[in-house]
Amino acid sequence: MYADGALSAQYDDALDPWLVTDWSHQSAFTSFHTELTLPPPPMDTILLNGTGTYNCTSWSQKNPNEPCPKTPGIFNAFFIKGHRYLVRLINTSAASTFVFSVDKHVLKYTDTVFVGIGQRYHVVIEANPADELTPIEDRNYWIRATPAVGCNPSLAYANETVGVIRYSTKSKKTPTTAPYLFNSTCQDEPYPSLVPVVQKTVGQAKNPFETTDDYLAGLWTTGNESTIPNNNFTRWSFTEHTMYLNFSDPSINHLRDKTWSAEKALIFENYGPDDWVYLIIEGTPAQGRAKNKTFLPIVHPIHLHGHDFFLLAQQYQPFNLTHVNNSSIFHFNNPPRRDVALLPVGGYIAIAFKTDNPGIWILHCHIAWHASAGLALQIFERQPDVIKQSQQLGWADQTNKVCANWTRWLDNPKNWFDSVAFQEDSGI
Repeated sequence: MYADGALSAQYDDALDPWLVTDWSHQSAFTSFHTELTLPPPPMDTILLNGTGTYNCTSWSQKNPNEPCPKTPGIFNAFFIKGHRYLVRLINTSAASTFVFSVDKHVLKYTDTVFVGIGQRYHVVIEANPADELTPIEDRNYWIRATPAVGCNPSLAYANETVGVIRYSTKSKKTPTTAPYLFNSTCQDEPYPSLVPVVQKTVGQAKNPFETTDDYLAGLWTTGNESTIPNNNFTRWSFTEHTMYLNFSDPSINHLRDKTWSAEKALIFENYGPDDWVYLIIEGTPAQGRAKNKTFLPIVHPIHLHGHDFFLLAQQYQPFNLTHVNNSSIFHFNNPPRRDVALLPVGGYIAIAFKTDNPGIWILHCHIAWHASAGLALQIFERQPDVIKQSQQLGWADQTNKVCANWTRWLDNPKNWFDSVAFQEDSGI
């Protein structure tokens, strides 16, 4: 998700992007296996632009025979009083949502910004700290990425103070500033904070979204007919089957297919370039709709490839068709435009986009372990046009070349990281 409203505001300096992320000292493969068999893997700490701190006391308790890892030091930004700084804020986490803030500074009309996984914001920080009478060498302020309560796995040794803003290049003092008081409950930024500068209105849906494009995010109950390796693993799904795309048989090899196996989790949206499609994604459905699924109180950041979508509704209650005509629930006049939105616990999101970009697009949860465990679906948009483009651009030759290279690599067992089941990932 990105929000460009700040670009219409006044600022003096545009800074390089600030990337906030959770961090684990174990590999992604190990963390994914933990997710597949046990509760979510804990993350160890939080980084800003690749730097951060770590609790060596906790490390020594867990690893008594190993030295504590060295850290590269904490992130520093140097401000000039009175300047307005444009910050491009990006959450690149595997599993964590944060509340971003800077002690004693205003983020252009607000004190904090909720940033979900994959979301991006442009924010303007005004360099007018609230304690301007303090000597310049003592003007040092914590940059904070506070884990949102209810969004995150265990952050075992997390420190929310991820960086420092300084007003003197000579100062090396540790800030003593206190955070703002704010609600850190897991949630997206509210609608009034996300009003697009360029106004657009959503048209009526061409697809029968009430009956065919309503999807449930839940733990999937494996059937005996499944061909997925290690059926005892925990899997997620939007459709009636968890997504599993074979690395050796990508969807681009099946552009002319009219029917697809359930594990491909593929839906067709074959409409015109000016037609609108609505999708409903639910976290907890109305009673009686939960087939082969278990629903957990988890906030899922939902990401769509190929489009910026219009966020029609974001509710903490199960979807009901009557909501569509309720103007306090569904918003068609200039709603927020995003490509990642948080799916609330017990509720749903309704998104809309024009079918103006032919292709096979993935919609998935942006929690890395959930995406790898199948919480995704494919949207085949305007199949006839995709086939036509593939012929005009000669996709087949390049696809065959890449697949031939892959097959040669795969045929050598020494390249396998698991001798029993080569692919446990969903394929995305």
